Amino acid sequence: MKKYFYLLFITIIIISLIIMSGFIINKDSSDVYTLKITYRDIDNTVSAQGRLQYSTDKPVIAKNECIIDKVLVNDGDYINKGDPVYSYYKTDKYKNVIAEYPEIKNIYANISHSDTANNTIKKLKEYAVSETVYADKSGNVSGVNISDGDFVEKGSEILRISEKESFEISVNINETSIEKIETGQRAEITFTALKDKVYNGTVTSVANEAKQTSGLTGKETSVEVIITLDDIVDNVRPGYTANCSIITSTDKNVIIIPYECIRSDDSGEYVYKINKSKAVKTYIKTGTEYKDGVLVKSGIKSGEVLIKNCDSVHNGQNVIIKKENTDD
Repeated sequence: MKKYFYLLFITIIIISLIIMSGFIINKDSSDVYTLKITYRDIDNTVSAQGRLQYSTDKPVIAKNECIIDKVLVNDGDYINKGDPVYSYYKTDKYKNVIAEYPEIKNIYANISHSDTANNTIKKLKEYAVSETVYADKSGNVSGVNISDGDFVEKGSEILRISEKESFEISVNINETSIEKIETGQRAEITFTALKDKVYNGTVTSVANEAKQTSGLTGKETSVEVIITLDDIVDNVRPGYTANCSIITSTDKNVIIIPYECIRSDDSGEYVYKINKSKAVKTYIKTGTEYKDGVLVKSGIKSGEVLIKNCDSVHNGQNVIIKKENTDD
């Protein structure tokens, strides 16, 4: 009988120890939410705010000194982006022709009305290949200032294209950021009046001169940049406040983590990784900051799991991963 009491007593002690050890383990554990690390592409942007307005008439400017071959549009024509506008011959490539016909400089002004000029153009065609200028926007043609055979100086206005059905945004970019901005860059646009909608735009103009503008910190030097909406959007109105993010470059295959994962002490910034259900304190090096997190240069690899709410954990602590509620 004593033997059975002794075995029962030992069993009770063992069960109690198991229960107590489980209690101790649970007491030193913490419920956590986690984030699995993956590589991603991140856009570098320059942000600015402006007002939506109708696009104004845009001049087509001669980029080279040239002789006009053929004018391919007329006043009042409607053309689409990519349509041919005019063709021309560059004069700077044909110095031998100009040397052979020194009178060419005297007949540029009336070249389309001169028999000698017509002969010169014929001679040019023997040496030259006509180049074509295409419309970089859609709209109505106005102010055609050229005719077949005209001599045109570099920087001269050829004609204008009216974009009355399209919208643009004028923004001022601080001089500290303007070197990052180029025509053709993509922009993401949101409007204060239209929540949760993102529109696409393109930088179509960067002013050649800076100006003084009033900012939050007083007077600042900035450069006007024009962003054109890529598509006609029915539900926007001129005057709307536009928030523009111009994409200047894209970093490929980087690690971005939210700020809630990062803490710091005297030794630097750190995160808590999860390794075999334990929190492991790991120091990291960070880089560029973004609106949704910060770039991590070292200390973290793709596929690792971080603790989000790491204020409640310490190094080596057992953790219990909780599933976040994603329901609206």
